[in-house]
Amino acid sequence: MSDSYGTWDPRVLTPERKELIDNILYGVATHDNRHAIESVQKVFEDIKNPKVICIDSGIKKVEKKVKGSFGIVDSFIMAMALGSGGKYIRADDVNDYWDSPAPFLVRGLGKQKLIKECIARGKDFYFMDTGYMGNNPSPRNPNGKKTYHRIVKNALQNLHMPDRDENPNAYGGERFKQIAQPFKDAYPGRKVLIVPPSEKVMKYFDQNLDEWINSTILEIKKHTSRPIELRRKPSREDRVSVNTMEQALEDNVHCLVTYNSIAALEAMMYGKPAIVLGPNCAQDIAETSLSRIEFVKHPGRKTLTYLCRYLSNNQFTYDEMLSGYAWRTLTCE
Repeated sequence: MSDSYGTWDPRVLTPERKELIDNILYGVATHDNRHAIESVQKVFEDIKNPKVICIDSGIKKVEKKVKGSFGIVDSFIMAMALGSGGKYIRADDVNDYWDSPAPFLVRGLGKQKLIKECIARGKDFYFMDTGYMGNNPSPRNPNGKKTYHRIVKNALQNLHMPDRDENPNAYGGERFKQIAQPFKDAYPGRKVLIVPPSEKVMKYFDQNLDEWINSTILEIKKHTSRPIELRRKPSREDRVSVNTMEQALEDNVHCLVTYNSIAALEAMMYGKPAIVLGPNCAQDIAETSLSRIEFVKHPGRKTLTYLCRYLSNNQFTYDEMLSGYAWRTLTCE
């Protein structure tokens, strides 16, 4: 396994590793998912003091998903377990690990019940989901492949920019340069674009999506007579092709209003100011009150660059998870 990229070299597989792969492939080929899953879990049986407990979906949920576009194993969860010296488990077995000093790691808000229990118990956790930038079509990523995933400790997003003098390494710019996401100049527009969160997000925050949309529209109308447009989240296929955020913002938009959506960051990168009404990665440089909707301003390239540098240092590729780079970065090892 390469130190920097985490790729496997089949020429140097140990007999144990070859046996594992054979068992997994046999399970997949014979449609015996439980056999394949059990083979995967055997890799981690001897790990006694894991640095992190990486939790995949329960077996019943996996057996439903595997019929579609999902596999028997969440490859990103597995990569973090392998790269961190962690332990890979199924959600079915999580009750055996609440007393472990190791933090949990989960991917996606499908695990929100588990996240809330971590918060209630005071248990540290890491949350993984789509990255902040670099996943939309660009010169480096022409097809808009979901390359980067954010990993955040005890929250859904990185919410507060650390002090630049005390934490200069947090703002290193090399990773942001690699993403090659150019900024657009700020320019005026007429309408207010509301980008609501998903129902899953609103459920996590104990809110009703339709009620949030209606109350937000009513509040906006108290402070402006500008036209209001609602943009519900399109499918990922549409978001990276025929109905992109960049296209929506180019259509005479004054500002974007959202709750916790990363669309706020995208708006500022595309030259539009944003108002955020919930916990949001852009909250330190965006407006947070609808009463300021007529006076909302773009934060400027310098301030936005600092935020993008910070956020780009907290998102990772699959290879970076597998190689251990992601875990070392998160824990400053």
